[in-house]
Amino acid sequence: YALRWQRVTRSLGGEVGLARLAAGRLAGDAVGSIVPSARLAGEPVRAAVACAGGVEATQASAGVALDRVLETIGNVLCALLYVAVFAGTRELP
Repeated sequence: YALRWQRVTRSLGGEVGLARLAAGRLAGDAVGSIVPSARLAGEPVRAAVACAGGVEATQASAGVALDRVLETIGNVLCALLYVAVFAGTRELP
């Protein structure tokens, strides 16, 4: 997760260390699991960590949003693969 986020941040012109982004990801996930908001409460924490690493606020926010979109695309592709595998191994009534 942090490596993907680092690549997204670099593509937007920012340079933040992997350790800082990993810590930001963990902090964001911790906040997202405590606050009842479907994991979205941790995203401002992740943007703040990127800002603290020297990335501009707009780039940090865009990086977090793009990282979330990439994660969603990956999850959807995996879900489709799981359905295809399940459908191929089970007889439907």
